[in-house]
Amino acid sequence: MSAEFSVESLTSLIETKLIDLKDKLVVIIKEALLSQFEALKQEFTATTDFIMAQQKSLEQEISNKSKIIKTLQEENIKIKSDLSGMRNRIMTTEKLSRSCNLEIHGIPEKKNENVMTIYKTLCDLVSHTYSEYDVKACRRVAKFSKTSSHPRTILVTLSSPRARDEIISSVLRLNKSKDYLTSEDFGFNKETQKNRVYVSENLCPEIKELLFETKKVAKERNYQFTWVKFGQIYVRKNVESQVILIKNQECLVKLI
Repeated sequence: MSAEFSVESLTSLIETKLIDLKDKLVVIIKEALLSQFEALKQEFTATTDFIMAQQKSLEQEISNKSKIIKTLQEENIKIKSDLSGMRNRIMTTEKLSRSCNLEIHGIPEKKNENVMTIYKTLCDLVSHTYSEYDVKACRRVAKFSKTSSHPRTILVTLSSPRARDEIISSVLRLNKSKDYLTSEDFGFNKETQKNRVYVSENLCPEIKELLFETKKVAKERNYQFTWVKFGQIYVRKNVESQVILIKNQECLVKLI
């Protein structure tokens, strides 16, 4: 009887100890998990606070940069406007400084030539009264394109814009009454290459470049007429269409 009692007591005691151990393990594991969770929670909170602080700092920096960019954009617009105004004033000054000049294109060059005689011949050909007092200067000028095979242009500076416009108008009237002026009209023999002779206003480099582009675009888009008057470039699709003033490259884009 005592032996059986001892086994049962031992079994009961073991079970009791196991239950106590189980309860203690549960408590220990729970406390460990809670401690680890709390540590992770604090670490997560710290990380989140850091990210939020960084995000706020980044947002502030972006805001500051946006203000700087906006200021720079406004300044850029103003600079472009000022530059455009300066360019227009320079071009206006250029036009005024050239308002008494005319150019004669297509006259072959030769040694010991007298360009004043060439201009006088032009006046005779177009029935314009020649006066040496109207001519302030007459000379050959450098080529616009160094690779060009054409002879250098003769630049004539007259006493007034009116004197220049009168000779150009006389040339235009002659061109309407015959095919056009040629180098042969100026005494160059038939064996010399027969050049067509043009008389035009003396344009500043910017207008010359714009005129070159205008002629190119006008040809591509079948515009019949391109001309210059008082330093302004004009085009016209045909005799029935309206005249279009070409002020800049943007005007060329709009041509249809």
